[in-house]
Amino acid sequence: RLCFPRTLMEDVLAMSAKEYVVHARGSRAGKDDVSTTDQKVFYAISGQAVTRLDAESLTYRPSTIRDIYDFTRVVDVSEHIHMAGVPVVATDIIDPLEHDINCAYAVMAATEKSFSMSFTSKENLAKGVELFDHVAGGEGKFSREPFCIFGGCPLVSPLRFGEENLDILIETARRGLICDLAVAPQAGATAPASLAGTLVQVVAETLAALAIVNLTNPGCPMTFAAWPFVSDLRTGAFSGGSGEEGLLAAASVQIGSWYGLPTSVPACMTDSKIPDAQMGYEKGMTAVLASLAGCNRVSECAGMMGSLMGISLESLIIDNDMLGSAMRVVRGIEVNDDTLAVEVIREVAKGPGHYLGHDQTIALMQSEFLYPTIADRQPQGAWEEQGSPSIFDRARERV
Repeated sequence: RLCFPRTLMEDVLAMSAKEYVVHARGSRAGKDDVSTTDQKVFYAISGQAVTRLDAESLTYRPSTIRDIYDFTRVVDVSEHIHMAGVPVVATDIIDPLEHDINCAYAVMAATEKSFSMSFTSKENLAKGVELFDHVAGGEGKFSREPFCIFGGCPLVSPLRFGEENLDILIETARRGLICDLAVAPQAGATAPASLAGTLVQVVAETLAALAIVNLTNPGCPMTFAAWPFVSDLRTGAFSGGSGEEGLLAAASVQIGSWYGLPTSVPACMTDSKIPDAQMGYEKGMTAVLASLAGCNRVSECAGMMGSLMGISLESLIIDNDMLGSAMRVVRGIEVNDDTLAVEVIREVAKGPGHYLGHDQTIALMQSEFLYPTIADRQPQGAWEEQGSPSIFDRARERV
């Protein structure tokens, strides 16, 4: 067991990278880069589910490499999902190297947005970097403008390293690439049942990973990715959509921000198996909590269902709408002489008595308000004339 003394950790925190940029490629370069500066909030898919929901039969089937491509194509046109990932396991590819390389290829073929992924070994990571250099246009170009960050779970809670994933983390740091990870103890199972105790443990484990990265390569960028999860203690099952999960995620972001480090937490998870009211309230609540806490990269943000075991294209479409509303909440209320609108109120109060035709209303119609694509706001009669479609029905049509 390795123990890191306080003085060493203070030195590690002092030398740690406080920000990084994950670059978009091609036509998206520059405008769609993901930067962790100033508590900017971005949404990213990830998760590695093993099943996909079929919208017709409402049953789950094993996920495939084609699913990775299809989901990423939807991410490519989802304006509120800023970063792609590998949302499912390609269960149809058995060989680990073939699996890793094809996953990377499927994502890059589907979008020029930046993305995250994990490799099954440090040798496969080296092969992946060769592929990324080829895409970037030459040896060493990927490391200068990385468009992918590398994840994994280097900790086996409580307070132990997992050898294989730790080797991958060290190799990533040795190459100076962006180290992304997920330190994910479950409260009541692999972490204390008290939420405060879970935070103590997950922070210690995440700081241990930070020490490994910076002792390998001082200043190598790493995400403070304390991902505490929650168990339903009646059954021991993972509970991704609980209020406690949202609370732990927000607290983890605040702690990471206190250290001045880039942050990531999972949110927008649900234990529901279909897009329903349970999915909506679990995803919306946890998304807003993580976002208002200032999380740089909210992960697992779209499509994930069934306690991270399943995924749905329709859910991804719905979640994109929801994330737009969450981002509007994060943006807050702009207050200045113009937006306070005292003179506008005076004009309308003395004049027509409504603001519908006022110049300010027209000017702010697109910037002040967000208009959802999938959510229904039409009158009841119009909705009935269309056959009374649910949000799931509209999402299926959009897919």
